[in-house]
Amino acid sequence: MPTKKRSVAAVAELPKRRPPLTLREAAEYLNVTERWVQRAVAERRIQHIKGIGHGLRFDPDALDRMVSEHTVEAEA
Repeated sequence: MPTKKRSVAAVAELPKRRPPLTLREAAEYLNVTERWVQRAVAERRIQHIKGIGHGLRFDPDALDRMVSEHTVEAEA
């Protein structure tokens, strides 16, 4: 199946993705311990990427969504 070629301008307009974070970087980003992140992975409470290089990787956008979904608004 042939792939559709994109122009240079179309590629430049693609949204820039932030690179995946390591376990340590994800823990720092969330301001939690590495152990907390490991437990969240084991309990499947946090989205992660397996099989890229060594260890786990975490999409910063997915971490942002997780934080947003678990944020409780204060009452006035």
